[in-house]
This record gives sequence, structure tokens and C-alpha cells, in this order.
Amino acid sequence: PPFPHPPPSQSLAPSLFRPPPPPQGSTWPTPSPCSVARRGCSAREPSPPPTRRPSASRPAAAAARAAMATCPPPPARAAPPPPLKAKDESENDRLLGPKQFELSQPSLLARKLTELRGSDRELAAFSASAECALPLEELPLAFPPSYAYREGKGDGTPPDEAGWCDLLASKRCPAWCDRVLMDRTGGALVAASAVTAEYGHEPQPRVLTDHNQVYLAFSVESR
Repeated sequence: PPFPHPPPSQSLAPSLFRPPPPPQGSTWPTPSPCSVARRGCSAREPSPPPTRRPSASRPAAAAARAAMATCPPPPARAAPPPPLKAKDESENDRLLGPKQFELSQPSLLARKLTELRGSDRELAAFSASAECALPLEELPLAFPPSYAYREGKGDGTPPDEAGWCDLLASKRCPAWCDRVLMDRTGGALVAASAVTAEYGHEPQPRVLTDHNQVYLAFSVESR
């Protein structure tokens, strides 16, 4: 039978440990902690709060955090380069247009060759500039422009004096792009040549490249 309620004059706690005598010929059952809890009484002492055991990995974690705090920060990433402009968006193309040059009268170059050579002043301007530490010089230009010839032109025979005009490319401006330049020491050697120095170019009987070869021939005595 269930454990009976104690009389009102008795406290609950003493009744748990000193119950009244059972009826003759029977015994009271021992109350379980669950039944005591259901009756609203607490016969057990409250258990202390659990203590947290120090973890064996805490010192290692603290050491790792300290090492990370002393590490130098990673290097900053360099800024990406600016995007390349398309060829048709360059400054020259906006001013002149893509490949708008047209050589309509190539034979006119043969008659205007001396005048055109006077327009070639880049070397003189470079040698006279303050940034130039070693002025350069060359022999007078006495040959046609070395650029730009159209590949595939020519019948295999050397062109005549004015035939080089017909080999030029119509979409490129003719120019003396191939040169033999020297400093003053080299110029003195050329001036002391035993034979007359020759500065010229070799026309291509059949054009294989857009540049003609340029040469400087002179003689130097060995000592």
C-alpha cells in the first residue's frame, strides 16, 4: 500500500525517518526517492554544482592564440593592373582612325625623296636633348626608306632606281626605321677609313619582309 500521510501534528521530515508503527502483522514499504519527490518533499540534500575540469588542451590553445597574435599580418595584395584598352580605343586611333593612312601615289616619293629626308629629325633632336648622355651620329641618308614594303611583291629581279616605290605597302607610312648609328669614337673610325664609307640598303627582288636591310661598309687598319 502507498505510504500514508503523516498526521498534521507531525513534521514531514521526521515521519520519513521515524514512521508510525505499521498495523499488526504487516510492514511499511521503504519510500523511494521518486515517490518522495512526487509528494513535494525533498529528503535528499541538493547535489553541488558540477565542477569543470581543466582541459588538457587549454594550455596548447592559449599558446597557439599567443603565437598568432605575434605573427606579422599577411602582406596586402597588390592592386590589379588596369584593364588593357582595345586597339581601336587607343589615343592614336581616336585621332587618326585605325589604319586610315593611304599611299595613293608611290611614285611621288622618288621625286620628293630629298625633301622627305629633311623631315627626318628624330636623331638630331635626341642627340641635342639634355637626357642624352651619349650623342649618336650617322652618315647622310642617301637611300630610299627601309620601311614598309608589302610582302609578296616583286618579280624576283632587283628593282631599278625608282622601282622600289611600287613595292611599298599602301597602308604604312614610309620611313627610315633601320639605321646604323655610332658615337663619336665610331664616327672617327669611319672617317679614317682607307676606302670611302658606303651607307645604303639592299632592295629585295621579291619582298619577304617589310624591312629592307641597311649596311655600313668601311675599312679599318689593324695594328
